[in-house]
Amino acid sequence: MKIIADESLNFVFVSLLRESGFEIFSIAEKRSAEADENILEMSLQPPAIIITEDKDFGELIFKHKKEFSAVILLRYNVGEEKVVSTSLLSLLKNHLQELHKSFVTISVNRIRIRFI
Repeated sequence: MKIIADESLNFVFVSLLRESGFEIFSIAEKRSAEADENILEMSLQPPAIIITEDKDFGELIFKHKKEFSAVILLRYNVGEEKVVSTSLLSLLKNHLQELHKSFVTISVNRIRIRFI
């Protein structure tokens, strides 16, 4: 499954994922200011995981029932990037193919996976 880095994603995570061997399509680099609805559509074919820090994706999926492949929402405070990045890398390395139709929230203390 490919990975789409939303424009809101701290570029530290994009760099880390690339250094770890993941191929990342960066909205900030390729399609700046792309609407969230369009990014959700991009995730459908071929299936892709959107990684974001933007809570609007949750509203689009849960409230407005928009179609999507998978979303990982990162929630952290300044200085907690290393802890969150460790959890993100572990999740992607061990469960990447299992995340289809899931909304994942990663914070410092937990990973929450909701399958839709």
